[in-house]
Amino acid sequence: MVANLKKYIVDVGYPNPLDIVVEGLKCSAITVTTNNGIIKKGENNCNYIHIPERQGSSEIIISTKKDRVISTIHFIASFIKGIPVASLFGKERGEVYIDSNGTLYIYDSLSCSQIDANINGPDWDAGFIIQKFCVAIIRRGDTAFFRNNIGGNIFSEEIKQEFKKTNQDDKLIFYGMTAQGPDKRILELSPMEFTITKNSPSRNEHPNSRKMVCRLQCP
Repeated sequence: MVANLKKYIVDVGYPNPLDIVVEGLKCSAITVTTNNGIIKKGENNCNYIHIPERQGSSEIIISTKKDRVISTIHFIASFIKGIPVASLFGKERGEVYIDSNGTLYIYDSLSCSQIDANINGPDWDAGFIIQKFCVAIIRRGDTAFFRNNIGGNIFSEEIKQEFKKTNQDDKLIFYGMTAQGPDKRILELSPMEFTITKNSPSRNEHPNSRKMVCRLQCP
């Protein structure tokens, strides 16, 4: 028996946990292989992690230690559904506070130095990495600053210096963003637009701030 949370669907490029049990045999008495990507031991003898490398058929072959095939389970490997959404600490639009040093703050005391990307819905990090972005500062309908094709997702010192020059009610727009996930596809992301405030925000903490700080700052 193979237990999978998504029944017979597995996500390309992502770790798919599987529980594999064979009646009459201990979990330590079987070997498990696949014809698509890799499969490795999980947290215990009955648990495995399957990471398909391509779309299509993904077979899980269960054998005895003497290479006698007991069963072959057929899965369909597909790309994860949905398009990742760019955000600053989970915020896609609205107001951002920029202090006199050019530091950008989201949700009060949370300073933000990079763009994040994830798929709305799952409570796990889908592992998308921003490949590039463009940034523009709009003041009274005119472009005060812009920079195209910035590699990665970090706000450079040059960008921070431009943040420092912003005025109350300037528009901060991030566009031309792409992100790559573990399945190696490079996807275009929708733009983000924020209104800059120079007024220190109230002391309300984002409900997921501790989790998000770890995800953005930890390796």
